[in-house]
Amino acid sequence: MGGWSIGGSGSPEATPGHSAPAGLDQPAPSTAGRPGPAKLRHLLAGPIIFAVLLLAPLDGLAFETRGAMGLLVWMAWWWIARPVHLAVTGLLPLPIAAIFGLAPMDEVATSYAQDTILLLLGANILTSVWTQWGLDRRIGLGALLSVGTDASRQILVWFLVSAALSSVLPNTIVAATMIPIVVAMLRSIGIEDLWNSRVGTALVIAVAWGTSAGGAATPLGGAPNLLAVGFIE
Repeated sequence: MGGWSIGGSGSPEATPGHSAPAGLDQPAPSTAGRPGPAKLRHLLAGPIIFAVLLLAPLDGLAFETRGAMGLLVWMAWWWIARPVHLAVTGLLPLPIAAIFGLAPMDEVATSYAQDTILLLLGANILTSVWTQWGLDRRIGLGALLSVGTDASRQILVWFLVSAALSSVLPNTIVAATMIPIVVAMLRSIGIEDLWNSRVGTALVIAVAWGTSAGGAATPLGGAPNLLAVGFIE
């Protein structure tokens, strides 16, 4: 990578023969907004599975245990298929636990206000503000101006920035914030075919590795870290 430089026509492009979407920042298609039989099937599959597990004569498993298993599968199904908004799925335990008596309502409600949940909520709010005020693009422009167009230095900078942010913010949030910055920076200098760009691929991998490395540095690096700390304590 020593001879690389980031620029328009001078940028080396990667392996020919691959056809793919031109942008990396295009959102993946979701079934959440597709009306029709498929959405209805996914919508009904969750509660049906819950009812089957709840009423199944499983020896040695209490009613509450079967209900918890059914609710877990129900939520997993809806999270994957997305027939409803993710927030609706996340709030399912509140009404289901109250209706079927799976757990005391106060315990279920207080679990939504744990320190881990509030910390992740704050991190999401912070990154939303970054995007609203254009801080993400300012970081990208600052990195480009500070280290120039040398690809090796750009890779190092994006790795270090991602690792530093990921040490105090969840990995997924940092990656979701930094990738659009990289894409915007590359497009601003004339690289449109990001899928076949060697430089673009290297920068995206640098962000991914940086978030993974920085995420293990502090307890704030993500929910798994906080859960591990709580378990140890």
